[in-house]
Amino acid sequence: MYYEVVTLKDKLVVGITDRTNNTAPDVGEKISQCGNVFTQMKLIVRYIIA
Repeated sequence: MYYEVVTLKDKLVVGITDRTNNTAPDVGEKISQCGNVFTQMKLIVRYIIA
C-alpha cells in the first residue's frame, strides 16, 4: 500500500460542555444555553475569518 506522510499545522479546538441528565428539571435550559453559546461562537469565528 502506498501512502504519503504529511505534516499539518497546529489547530485550536474549542468545545462547549455542561453536565445534566434527562430527569433534571433544568435540562432544557442547559441545552438551550449551550446552543446559544455555540451560535455566538460561530458568528465570532466568521467575523474574525472574514
